[in-house]
Amino acid sequence: MNTNYQEKTLRTSSRYWLQEIGAIFLFMIILPIFGIYYWGERFYVIGVLGLIVGIPYLVTELLATRKRLITFSTSEITVKIGKETVQQSWKTIQAVKFSGKGVSRNITLFGQEQNLYIPCKYFNEIELTNFLKEYLPLDVFQPKAYQKTQQFLNWQDSVYKRISSLDRTLKVSLGKSERVIGIFGICMGVFTASIFYFSAKDNSGALFMGTLFGGLGLFLLILSLGWIEGDNESITVRTLFMRHEFFWSKLQEIYVESNRGVTALVCDENRLILPSVTHWSGKDKELLFELVSFKLEASKIEAIENGKILYWRSKNF
Repeated sequence: MNTNYQEKTLRTSSRYWLQEIGAIFLFMIILPIFGIYYWGERFYVIGVLGLIVGIPYLVTELLATRKRLITFSTSEITVKIGKETVQQSWKTIQAVKFSGKGVSRNITLFGQEQNLYIPCKYFNEIELTNFLKEYLPLDVFQPKAYQKTQQFLNWQDSVYKRISSLDRTLKVSLGKSERVIGIFGICMGVFTASIFYFSAKDNSGALFMGTLFGGLGLFLLILSLGWIEGDNESITVRTLFMRHEFFWSKLQEIYVESNRGVTALVCDENRLILPSVTHWSGKDKELLFELVSFKLEASKIEAIENGKILYWRSKNF
């Protein structure tokens, strides 16, 4: 820890300005203007709509960017993002955790009573980390330092008591949004087929449209049906046609795809892909998520970022 406590300020990174602000300016300002100039009336409506959306969006983003900053003072760190300003005393910070990748990259400062989350997509992570190391001892940057905090131990004890008292298997369903789309597709198939059949008296058209929308909707509905079941011994992913079980005691490696929230559990004999929790639904969703988090933390295995999880040949085997 550096003894130089001069106050410093970290603002939105140049990378964010180039990637986010630059992309908005190019696709929503420059391209519509170029299209109107080059194609004239043929592109006028689309170009004007792009400018109507793009200009306010660019102005809003520019104003928001100027309100994102981190201030490092002698006694505390202050993070300001938009209208929200959060302060955390250096003395209360017990651990620093890095998680996620890309736009999902975060730094969490574990305090005695509250945690401070810093989204790295707005700031230069290397510069931010170096500033933190000037004000905090190096031992708080150990990968598993957060597991020694009282806050984490209390959470772990609470989850352990809750799952230990369970006399049943936790269960959630998968594909809620996909099921809605599938049902909508089936309804659209019935609706369009009815129009062709009763209004246009076109039997072939009714058959084609009903099969097109209804068939695709039914196909998506069948594929989306699935469940996740978990207890202290194992976790299982089920579909209408397959069942894949993974035992916690055999866990050897953990891979994550943070941008989409996918987790892969790996051992010598088996591999299990857990879909993002955003696709879970059911009364056991919160407790099953805590069970999975508890088991992963208790394994003491460091999760590895891997963008190839979604492209592995088989989802589970």
